[in-house]
Amino acid sequence: MKLLSLLLFLSLTSCSPFGLFTSSLGSLDTASQERGLGGYVTDTEIKTRYSFWLFQKDHRLYMKIKTCCYEGRLLLMGRVPTEKMQDEAVALAWQVPGIKAVINELSVGEDYGAGRKVKDSLVESKLETLLFFKGNISSRNYQVYVYNGIVYLTGIAINRTELDEVINLARSISGVDKVLSYVRILTKYEEQRRKMFSAKVESPLDREREQRQYRINPGKRVQERMQKENK
Repeated sequence: MKLLSLLLFLSLTSCSPFGLFTSSLGSLDTASQERGLGGYVTDTEIKTRYSFWLFQKDHRLYMKIKTCCYEGRLLLMGRVPTEKMQDEAVALAWQVPGIKAVINELSVGEDYGAGRKVKDSLVESKLETLLFFKGNISSRNYQVYVYNGIVYLTGIAINRTELDEVINLARSISGVDKVLSYVRILTKYEEQRRKMFSAKVESPLDREREQRQYRINPGKRVQERMQKENK
């Protein structure tokens, strides 16, 4: 019975947990996120395990609940028919190994129609595009989900200014009724560590390349010294 459930679950999701890990390991952008590749894989495992458990418990819950996991914090979104189903979904989330927090944004009632879902998908795509082309925003550190006109943001912001800009961008999009942020701001320690690892370190190859340029053009060193003196 469990094997049948797993096969049906994989056919509905169109991918396997192993496929999720393979694709994540092949993504260089994932490795450059503030949470790192290890954090991404852990979050993917939590989300995949919860989705499978949800499907095993009640396939209706699986179809109605959207999930997002960032740094072990699992965000639950959507509408379920009864309060009992809502409680069951939250309780199940707390049982997943590695979970640090469960953010319950589930509501009780009838699901929204296909038209609303299409609008939400368009808003989600537009915001992700705006973030990607904003040079002063580290878009790879944010995850965007939209449900019933509500924008849910998770991830890590470099600072408060960046987060405020992301929120304002979301609010500027037509069709957005509310923006809920569960984004964490980088700590001072993380910020210093980030600067240290992103700083350029001169390698022996760099020095050798520089020396070779001086040998080819002996006057280059004199020109550089004169430019420094003029400054």
